[in-house]
Parts: sequence; C-alpha cells; structure tokens
Amino acid sequence: MKAYSVKLAFLIILAYGLLYLLYFWQTPLGQMPVLDGSENFLLANQISSGSLPNEPFFRSMLYPALLSIPCSLGFSDNLFAIASFSGIVFHFLSSLFIFLIVNNLWNNRKAAIISSLLYGLYPPAVFFAAEPLDTTVSILFMLGSLYCFFIAIEKKSKKYFVAS
Repeated sequence: MKAYSVKLAFLIILAYGLLYLLYFWQTPLGQMPVLDGSENFLLANQISSGSLPNEPFFRSMLYPALLSIPCSLGFSDNLFAIASFSGIVFHFLSSLFIFLIVNNLWNNRKAAIISSLLYGLYPPAVFFAAEPLDTTVSILFMLGSLYCFFIAIEKKSKKYFVAS
C-alpha cells in the first residue's frame, strides 16, 4: 500500500465527518443539546464558574471538565458547535489510533486502512461524535491507552506502560 492510500483514507474519514456535521447542525437535534448533552453543558458551565455543587455525581466528569475549558475562555455561547466539532476531531483521532493498533498488531497496512475506514465511516460512531456526549472521548482515550500498551510490550518501555 502506498502512503497516499493512507492519506486518502483519512481525508475521506475527515471529509465524511465534517460533511455530516454540516448536515447535523441543520437538523433539530443539531440545534441544541438534549438529555445527556444538556446535562454535560450544565456541568461544564458550573465547573467553569466554580458553582459546582458539593454532591456525588452519577456520571463521569472528564467530558464536562473538557467542555468547561471553552466556557472559561468565554465561548459558552458557542459550546454546542465547539463540542460537535471537537467530537468529530476526536472521532478522526480514534480512527488514527485504530490504524496504528491494527498496523502494529498485524503489520498489514491494507488491513489497517480498511479497519480505520470501517470505524471512521460507521454511522452510529459519527452520530455520537457530533452529539455532545462523552462516548467519543471515552473511545479515544481507550484506544490511545491500548496503543500505548502495545507499544510498551513491543519496546519493553516503562514510560508507555505507565501511559497505558
């Protein structure tokens, strides 16, 4: 497989995600966060303003903490667009990790490209990437950890093992 095949595959994944995002923003679901998405936005605004209540939470707080960064910088009015766009970027990075993992395990670029395309163009994954949910971030961190674990085994590196 030539290097341009890899670049073309990732260009297709990125274009598909961005085109879906343009479509998604025109639908009723793309106009405002609903259910868990609105809960994530509420928590993000509370974190950025320092008004987070001192009580137990029933959800992971990493994603609202990440969303609180643009809120703290004054972009809370555009938080839905920022969350959707970053979700597509995280989805793209997850596809990249899939490529790296498959290529590392089987040393087969063709299988790695096909695997990346299968995930990158998988409609439910792209839908969840556009929604302000923690699913895409969780998948990204899980794949990143798995990749570091495989590199740690291959190189016998403690630094990658700790990162995994």
